[in-house]
Amino acid sequence: MELPSLSIVIPTYNGLNHLERCLTSVQQYAPPGTQVIVVDDGSTDGTCFWLRKKHPEVEVLALPSNHGFCGAVNAGVARARREVVEMLNNDTEVSPGWAESALKHFADPSVGSVAPLVVFFDRPQVIDSAGQEYHICGWGKNRGYGHVLNEKYARSCDVFGPSGSSGFYRRAALQKTGVLLPEFSAYYEDVDLSFRLRWAGYRSIYEPASRVLHRESATYRRQRDQVVRLLARNEELVFWINLQAHELLLGFIPHLGFLVVRAVRKTLKGQGTIFFAAKWEAVKKWRWICERRRELQKLARSAGRKVQLEITSHPRILQDGWNWINQKKCA
Repeated sequence: MELPSLSIVIPTYNGLNHLERCLTSVQQYAPPGTQVIVVDDGSTDGTCFWLRKKHPEVEVLALPSNHGFCGAVNAGVARARREVVEMLNNDTEVSPGWAESALKHFADPSVGSVAPLVVFFDRPQVIDSAGQEYHICGWGKNRGYGHVLNEKYARSCDVFGPSGSSGFYRRAALQKTGVLLPEFSAYYEDVDLSFRLRWAGYRSIYEPASRVLHRESATYRRQRDQVVRLLARNEELVFWINLQAHELLLGFIPHLGFLVVRAVRKTLKGQGTIFFAAKWEAVKKWRWICERRRELQKLARSAGRKVQLEITSHPRILQDGWNWINQKKCA
């Protein structure tokens, strides 16, 4: 079976200390003819000069100012010329066969994205992401996060979508749905994209043989208050934009409970003001939210099939949430 061609888009902002390992692994394991695009998002650490000197085989797209994660990725995807695009964080390393294992799934025209198995760089037997899940309460989470690899995660299966750290996407599907919404800047932008692909009738497949190592949030963890703001605002936008009307009705009470728990936690951590300001910021975008919902209806009509969003309402979310908090990862 002939595999589709691949473009890899790597956004970076002052991430020169991570790029060497990332690019070395890509150069070593990428299929022949892979297009590699590094988008320098207004870095001040000499990234462009270093890339042109050390990696002349890489296409460098230098943005004159910082556009944020979404803006940088979108600029790179616009340059992509292959059939499949992988959005790859600069703080990752890929493994042998990671691309081929994912690319084979695109032989099925219903597949819009493929989620690799992402593990922690310093703990390669512990999962960062085995695809994504989205709960009706409004929580998007990495499937299997913090779990030790076991038989459950050794099988390929349908999932809600891939993590934004390393997901593979059919380029024709992205041309239909659009890429990342720049209004998100960062965080939950990958969840929103997974929703749009599902509204357009595409599936997402998890592939454990496609393995990526990730230094979690190596770039953004330095901006804690900004991270709290983006997560609090964007999780609200995703919920109100993407759920169908009957799901909004079913999810309203669980979502309210989710907000109360998060509000209490943020207040106790001294970040309540940032959290509530972010929620109000989301409320003020209600006209834009309505516009986005109308766009989704157009996507659904173009798909010509029933929308299957793969939203879970399983009560295990309570246990998952407790474990997440105990690991101090509930931002």
